[in-house]
Amino acid sequence: MSIDPRSRRLRALDNRMSDRVLIKPARYRADLHMPDSHTVAAYIIRALKNGITSAQLEAETGWSRSTVRVNLHKIAKKCGIGVVRRDELLYLILPENSEETERPVRVINPEDAPAGAPRGTQAGTVITL
Repeated sequence: MSIDPRSRRLRALDNRMSDRVLIKPARYRADLHMPDSHTVAAYIIRALKNGITSAQLEAETGWSRSTVRVNLHKIAKKCGIGVVRRDELLYLILPENSEETERPVRVINPEDAPAGAPRGTQAGTVITL
């Protein structure tokens, strides 16, 4: 019994535009590695938190559609976040055991401290992102 090639193409098109998880998040909260706040990756993560379309990302970054998809995949895999599509909007997914209200914490050196950090920041100071 053979399957009609046309029906396979139609199913593939339906799946391409359906609401689904595009990139799975990391399993554990410890696997999250958030980027610095002034990078493009941090901007994209903030945009995903509120929901954004890929067309909006194309317009705001000036990238092509394929570049947006590749960079979105790279950022998600590097940071350990996931991406889900619902009603053509892309949203952020965090690991199951993490809370969305809780922000990741990173230990920094005084040289890496942001401009608004208090004076006398010691090495090993914990700063929330």
